[in-house]
Amino acid sequence: MDLIKNKKVQIKMQAESYLVRCRQMQSTPGAYAFFDLKKNTVYRILVNHGKFNGNVRLWIATPKNKPILFHPKFFLRTRHKLEYSFNSGNFERVKIGLLFVNPALNNFYFLKDIKVEEINKPPPKRRLAILVPYRDRKIHMTKFVPYMNNYLKGFNYQIILVHQKNKKLFNRAALFNIGFDIIKGNFDYFCFHDVDLLPEAADYSFPKNPAHLSMYCSQFNYKRKDIFGGVTLFTKRQFLKINGFSNQFKGWGGEDDDLRVRVKRFYKPEYRPGKYKSLPHKHVGHTNPNYEKNVDLYEKRLEKPELSDKDGLSNIKDGRFKYRLLRVHQINNNGSLKLVDNITYKNGENFMVDVDF
Repeated sequence: MDLIKNKKVQIKMQAESYLVRCRQMQSTPGAYAFFDLKKNTVYRILVNHGKFNGNVRLWIATPKNKPILFHPKFFLRTRHKLEYSFNSGNFERVKIGLLFVNPALNNFYFLKDIKVEEINKPPPKRRLAILVPYRDRKIHMTKFVPYMNNYLKGFNYQIILVHQKNKKLFNRAALFNIGFDIIKGNFDYFCFHDVDLLPEAADYSFPKNPAHLSMYCSQFNYKRKDIFGGVTLFTKRQFLKINGFSNQFKGWGGEDDDLRVRVKRFYKPEYRPGKYKSLPHKHVGHTNPNYEKNVDLYEKRLEKPELSDKDGLSNIKDGRFKYRLLRVHQINNNGSLKLVDNITYKNGENFMVDVDF
């Protein structure tokens, strides 16, 4: 990697790192390297760095210094790796580096290397199901389906919206389990996806371990979130191994934390630095009347993770958690619905299933 100065900085090699230091007070000083890219391709950036002093942020720009990404939330923190994903758009060559924020003479950072790799590659001979819990989100649905059809070009995939057709508290986790139970024999891996998250740069390729994708979302001002909700990926075997989601978290809160507990019992979670646009929606938050019960339930699972063995996909199998498949609709690309007899398992055809439980 050939590191190049940007404005008033000093660069020295020390061991296997570049030492980048401010020479004098100057706006946005730093250093960068050039990378050749393919157009309209999703890339993952991994910045390996050592010690630093001052606020340092990721910088992606065109060769003529037009910023593609220059955001204060992507600061270096105490960890020694900064991960991020971005879409190359119409650019075939970019600058990627680190810049100082509010630079001072004692600001410095050690930069080991910057790696750029192409991601979101369709896996050969693998079928992907996008499962989406749904109720009263038609505006989101009409945006989500055509957007995902465009984003997942080249993948062998189908979108299945699981529509809760009752007046009970919305049960996101149970809807995922129900959807999985209905279609599990026809897919190799599964993405559990909220309808209000649109990928700007995210990796839907086949996972080695259960993976969390929606780490950077616009609703959080693209601040990194190492949670396990929003958008997650599992192989069929992995989801069966953890016994799916819990069916007991009613209303908002807790089911994604419980999912992380389930995953960590058997796997090392994979965190993919996906970037997502959050569609505007009313956030229920702590106003959920069942919130305290959800918190209590999660804390019990945290103390005794083995409790999840008796709550999840196994409940559906032995009949303790019963559901009914009411109707099946095919979803057209504009979001309109057509009543059909059954789900047709064909690449690019998307469906909504109405269920009750």
